[in-house]
Amino acid sequence: MSKKTLFRELFINFLIIVIAAVVLTAMYATISFRNFYFQEIATDLEQRARMVEPQVRAIFASAGRREDALMRQMEALCADLGTRGGFRLTVILPSGTVVGDTAEKAEIMEDHSGRPEVVQALEKGMGMDIRYSRTLQRSMMYVALPLRGDGDNVLAVVRVSLSASDLDRALGTLWLILFFGGLVFCALAVLLIYFRSRKISLPLLRLARAAEGISRGEFDQRIELKASFEITRLAGVMNRMSSQLKERIDTITRQRAQAQAMLSGMTEGVIAVDKQKNILSMNRAALSLFHVEKELVIGERIEEYVPVSELLQMIERALAGNEPVERELSLYNGGERLLHVLAVTLADGGREIFGVLLVLRDITRIRRLETVRKEFAMNVSHELRTPLTSIKGFTETILEKSLHNPEEIKRFLAIIQHQTDRVIAIVDDLMSLARLEKDTERGSIELSPLEVASVCDKAAQACRPAAEAKKIELRVACEQGLRVRGNALLLEQALVNLVDNAVKYSDEQSGIELKAFRREGEIVISVMDRGCGIAAEHLPRIFERFYRVDKARSSKLGGTGLGLAIVKHIAQAHGGRAEVASRIGEGSTFSLVLPVPA
Repeated sequence: MSKKTLFRELFINFLIIVIAAVVLTAMYATISFRNFYFQEIATDLEQRARMVEPQVRAIFASAGRREDALMRQMEALCADLGTRGGFRLTVILPSGTVVGDTAEKAEIMEDHSGRPEVVQALEKGMGMDIRYSRTLQRSMMYVALPLRGDGDNVLAVVRVSLSASDLDRALGTLWLILFFGGLVFCALAVLLIYFRSRKISLPLLRLARAAEGISRGEFDQRIELKASFEITRLAGVMNRMSSQLKERIDTITRQRAQAQAMLSGMTEGVIAVDKQKNILSMNRAALSLFHVEKELVIGERIEEYVPVSELLQMIERALAGNEPVERELSLYNGGERLLHVLAVTLADGGREIFGVLLVLRDITRIRRLETVRKEFAMNVSHELRTPLTSIKGFTETILEKSLHNPEEIKRFLAIIQHQTDRVIAIVDDLMSLARLEKDTERGSIELSPLEVASVCDKAAQACRPAAEAKKIELRVACEQGLRVRGNALLLEQALVNLVDNAVKYSDEQSGIELKAFRREGEIVISVMDRGCGIAAEHLPRIFERFYRVDKARSSKLGGTGLGLAIVKHIAQAHGGRAEVASRIGEGSTFSLVLPVPA
């Protein structure tokens, strides 16, 4: 489809108007000239006819009723006047008989009573007609006047005529003048229309190009035009519009970037859907939560990527009730997660609802921490209550029974002392954990380059007496040159806890190996025993506070249930982690995995 430019439209329309005006003017001028010319000729012929009337009247008076004398005199008059006047003269009786004619013998001419000009002359006093003359074989213009005698009777009709060829030649000349004059005028008009159309269309073309630039985001351009008031005003309006659009788009872009940054930085998942449940937007947390890519989900149905029926029900309830909907639900996607979901409706500036916004907060860790906190409180209460109850019981026994047996009193006091030491150990471990957490958060733990072998040797020496008491061989194997950046006392405490646990839970005459080595860019310090091992279901929680695999055996061996938790926190304070690998009947391996110093 061809493009119609404004220049082309203006040029063609103006040209059509000019040509139409020229043609109409020429037609009007020709018709007016023809009518005027005919009217002038008719007037001239009428005057000639009236000039002839006295002579015709005199012939009628002299000839009387003799038709032959009348015809002879009239022919002589017609021949004389036609030759001298350059026109044709015809005298016709009321009966239609021609009694005289300049161009033809009267006696051979046919009846003229039916000629239009003769009829009009007799009826109206004057007649005129233009027609083809069979006598002269050409077009003629006729003017006829009645010649009246005494008593107002019509003696004859005097008809004067001229050849219409003169009229045709005059009109042809006029047409040629008008035609060539019109061509010259049209040529000049084409040039004028061309330049005027360009002058009108060029500013509009510049405005169109500027508008295209604005549509592409080119808001810095300014339109300067020297044109009509309306176009100049339009250019000013577009300049102001460009500035305002730039400001508004900059504001929208800035606000959108801020919103995107906020959404991307949010730990809560945010999903926006329309009324048809098509996804409008998902932030990074939501994409990660459901393991999808942004390019795949936008515009798709939410149930295809978020297969949680409770979420769909919340969207429907929010749209139906126009009120926020809030609930907790479980998500099974790479493990169970507990989500707190808030669904609120989205409305435009006219307050018409067009979708729903879902805010998903992963509260799995919070609920787990609440569970751990509750269990910790219960465990602390239980761990402290047991020795304190024992201390109270034996104290009351001594007081109530007033024992006099020194051996019995000594035995009871030993039990009280043992339980007191256990309470103190629990409190000390709790305080150690609290200090570790506090110092780790503050970053106040002092770290310095250490020889791993030196720390391992000190930990082994501290635990060797207990190992020798159970005839357990404690071996130390460290790669030479291993160095870490850490706190010597804390690392030694962690290794002592691990080795001490290995000694407690290993059979007599077994073996324990403390070794250090490099693995895939990390330094691993492990303690491996040949004890009873730990079941797989206990391994994920083995480093929790007060968590025991065998509570009765742990209490009997004097453990506080906090040793492994301390080990985990020491590893985290050094930027590492604690690991465990164990199988029932094959023993356990506890490891400190530390980063290689830069």
